[in-house]
Amino acid sequence: MAAGERTERLVKPKTALAARVLKKRAPKTVESVKKALLLHAGKTSQVLKDLLTDLGTLKAHESLKLSRTNEGVRPFEVGGEVSLEFLARKADCSLFALGSHSKKRPHNLTLGRLFDFRLLDLAEFGVRASSEAGSRRPCSRRSRPAQVENFRPIKAFGSVASRAALGSKPCLVFLGDGFETDATLRLAKSLLLDLFRGRVVPNVNLKGLDRVLLCTAVGQRVLVRQCTTRFKKSGGRLPRLELDEMGPSFDLVARRSREAPPELRKAAMAQAKAPKRVKNVGEAPLVGTVGRVFVPAQQVEELGLSKPKGVKRGRREAAVEGKLARRAAGAADGAPAAPRVQASKRARGEAAAAAPPGGFPGSGGSAGNVTVGKGLKKPKRLKRAREDGPQELGEDS
Repeated sequence: MAAGERTERLVKPKTALAARVLKKRAPKTVESVKKALLLHAGKTSQVLKDLLTDLGTLKAHESLKLSRTNEGVRPFEVGGEVSLEFLARKADCSLFALGSHSKKRPHNLTLGRLFDFRLLDLAEFGVRASSEAGSRRPCSRRSRPAQVENFRPIKAFGSVASRAALGSKPCLVFLGDGFETDATLRLAKSLLLDLFRGRVVPNVNLKGLDRVLLCTAVGQRVLVRQCTTRFKKSGGRLPRLELDEMGPSFDLVARRSREAPPELRKAAMAQAKAPKRVKNVGEAPLVGTVGRVFVPAQQVEELGLSKPKGVKRGRREAAVEGKLARRAAGAADGAPAAPRVQASKRARGEAAAAAPPGGFPGSGGSAGNVTVGKGLKKPKRLKRAREDGPQELGEDS
């Protein structure tokens, strides 16, 4: 095995809970919403703490914020991504936002993505401070720390943010040619889009659109502003839209970035083949799998159901009337039908025992061949007739 190469260990679940967790993390045809991991490096600033707190508020139920510092998380250094990948695997997150602060890179915000819990691509941004944009006078250790220019958290806008619902989808607007021409800003657009778009849905109700996120590219800077929406009457079909800034508002300056390796990017962009559609089987959001069964038209009249007594009496009367009608038809033809007399089983048995071996004269077959099953008790008359042998029928018979 080459140096630096890692091997994946196959994990077999030992409990039902572990099996459900692994099934949830397994690849799917339609992927679930991407969760974001918000964490701090070894040293951070209060500005980045407030910014990550606001990002966690915007991505409610779709993010996990770690409060402790993480010394070993350095994604741009060799081996510094191991701790980050471990935390992402443990929290089941495919996005991350890392806040760090140093003299060389103050107010540093790193955004990145992971595929199969391996670092895919990332970009580093600096949140501009007042000492960078305005005065260049160095500040002493006892002086007030530099504040972020144009950074205003959500709480600075008062009750404006209360108009937006928790966990709603925003309308993302990207302004500027830099998002299409510059490679770093193109990567920044992709990362911001994955971070804020939330769950992928086919359509959105206009009444549910309560906030707009504006990203404007100015040189190597990205101005991020978020506003709430107010729909007013316009005199036409579509309402008039008004925007009120709600925060957070901040400026990002592009610094370092790293694209995904070609092999890993190709694997991340691959899409699984959709399963073959099963006829008459669908999915419902509440009950799950739903099937459709086609039943032919039922002939209730022909079903063998239990008949009431009134129906049986009618059938008997109809049978008697039919029998009388057939007899009347036979009498009208002039040939009266002889009544059919059916002998009992005992009489037929005695006649068969008394018949000679060759049968009665004029009969077509042997009337004396009687088969008695095994295990049955032979009648006394049949036994006595066989011992005496064939007898002739007298006049009395």
